[in-house]
Amino acid sequence: MSYNSSMETNPEKEYLRKLSADDWIREMKERADRREFEPWTDLITVEDYRRALEQYFGNLDILAGKKYLDIGAGFGSKLHEFLKQIGIEITNIDITPESMKFLKEKGEIGIVSDAFRLPIREAGLDGAIMINLINTGSAMDSEDLEGIFKEVGRVLKDKGHLIQSHFGYFVQPIPKEEQLAAVSASGFENVQLIQNRLTAELAHLEPLTFIAEKSEKQ
Repeated sequence: MSYNSSMETNPEKEYLRKLSADDWIREMKERADRREFEPWTDLITVEDYRRALEQYFGNLDILAGKKYLDIGAGFGSKLHEFLKQIGIEITNIDITPESMKFLKEKGEIGIVSDAFRLPIREAGLDGAIMINLINTGSAMDSEDLEGIFKEVGRVLKDKGHLIQSHFGYFVQPIPKEEQLAAVSASGFENVQLIQNRLTAELAHLEPLTFIAEKSEKQ
């Protein structure tokens, strides 16, 4: 199983995705030049994540030593730092060399790549996180989401976990129901939404934060 190959056959979508990627690379380079390395903010707070993970997993000690992938890591995130604190080992993926250089200088593993072709062997990881990755694609649609989620599922062990959060779509919002349908169609189950006051206030942008488990049937 791999990403949805139909995404490769739409020249207009590929062109828009390239523009979006170029914008992200340029922004990350400018931030690096200014030495602005703060982790990206999120609608969900660290305490929101802690409560949700405790509810989902029970004792967080069971996550110590697990191997996770941070896809679209940028310069890191609050969730990224929290997972490191509880003992999760993180490998970072981003299309920007500057962000990977920054994380490597912090002693982390960083690989320059995109989300549609992860340079990771199949079923090798316990989990993955994505913070505001799917906001950045101007060509993003439900098919793209399913392609990304399937590629994430490819690199996870059975019953591995995906934690995903994004602010919402500022252009042509994808309804939350379609987003969740893409999650399910990609082989994930046991979805637990994470919501708070900010996600409620921005509901018109269709933000979505969840924890989900890779089905053993995938």
